[in-house]
Amino acid sequence: MDSDIPDVVLAELENIDSIVDGLNLPIDDGIKLLVAALHCHGFHTYGSCYGHLDRGTTGPYVCINDPNSDVLIGKCPRKGQAFMDCRDKVIRVNYLHRIRLYKLIEEFYKTRKYFFIAGLVLKNQGPGSTRLHCQMHEVVAKPEMSKLYPSWLENAQYEMDDFAYFLCDKLKASLGD
Repeated sequence: MDSDIPDVVLAELENIDSIVDGLNLPIDDGIKLLVAALHCHGFHTYGSCYGHLDRGTTGPYVCINDPNSDVLIGKCPRKGQAFMDCRDKVIRVNYLHRIRLYKLIEEFYKTRKYFFIAGLVLKNQGPGSTRLHCQMHEVVAKPEMSKLYPSWLENAQYEMDDFAYFLCDKLKASLGD
């Protein structure tokens, strides 16, 4: 494995090797480093994809939530003001989590050119989660649209890979690894 990857991330890569999705498929190899680096930065992930032109989603993404969200949502009443109050609490918890990720993305783009079509963005996935993906994901998420810009997937994957290495560099600096 790459010597630029901190030991803590290497250990996390081994831990996530056993994770499978709803189709009983492992985490895509291309997105594993980002998932592991996010975990090491204290982010909980619950879904990811490196992008596929032939099936499913065409662009890379990682879904993130505060691990307490699932517990809070499970305890929320199903209707009325109590539901609204509980939902607002879940939103606040995830908002703080999301702000931490925004700050990392902002720092990432301070040292590099922002490539609009592949730039990293966060999208709200409801009150309990956030999706990290590339700017044009919604536009080229359909295979027929991605054919109009065939290098989009490669550019988006490159951006996600670079963000993973950025997170690894931050860990190395903070751990002295």
